Amino acid sequence: MFEPNYYFARTRFHQGRVGEAIELFKTASEMDPTEYQSRCLRIQALRGLGRKEESVAEAAEAIQVVEKNLRWNPDDARAYHLGAGTLVALGDTERPKCWLHREASSG
Repeated sequence: MFEPNYYFARTRFHQGRVGEAIELFKTASEMDPTEYQSRCLRIQALRGLGRKEESVAEAAEAIQVVEKNLRWNPDDARAYHLGAGTLVALGDTERPKCWLHREASSG
């Protein structure tokens, strides 16, 4: 069940219980491998805790999910926004600028 894990992860994140949020986002992404938000938010949480290596490994997989979503939904502003952060986690500083510009014109 993707939704309970995803929304509980967001709640835990906002409560400052980031470690729990990371695990819940992981569970959510395992339950729906085509969903990008839980993966991207997990990357942000990992980076926030200084777990850079894990965030990069997750980002390498997540960007593929984001890009696939954008092929099917080219006007998905949230995918551009979260995807831009994922690209930054991978060390890409140019493509996120284009994605954020695209997100602004889509939204």
